[in-house]
Amino acid sequence: MDGIYLEELVSNLLGEEGLLAAYESSDGLCLPHFRQALAWVRDERVFEALINVQRVVWERLVSHLSEFIRKSDYRFQDESWGEERDAWLRAIAALAGAPFDRDD
Repeated sequence: MDGIYLEELVSNLLGEEGLLAAYESSDGLCLPHFRQALAWVRDERVFEALINVQRVVWERLVSHLSEFIRKSDYRFQDESWGEERDAWLRAIAALAGAPFDRDD
């Protein structure tokens, strides 16, 4: 079933009403699904766009991880948590391909 969704993502990534902006503002794909999506690509422009957007998504996650680590330092323990509070869980899910629900 995943293949159908990945094929749709790849087929509709670019274009006037493409999924590129929505994909960039999402948590992206986990590593296993990202690899599968790349296997579906037959167009170099789509390949480059998919890689570039996933890079943006992962760079955002790395930034959240860095902030999580910083706020875990006792010197910053009084700072409130933001988006970074669950970055470590999202990073594990992104690498392992495990589902992650922010509401849990």
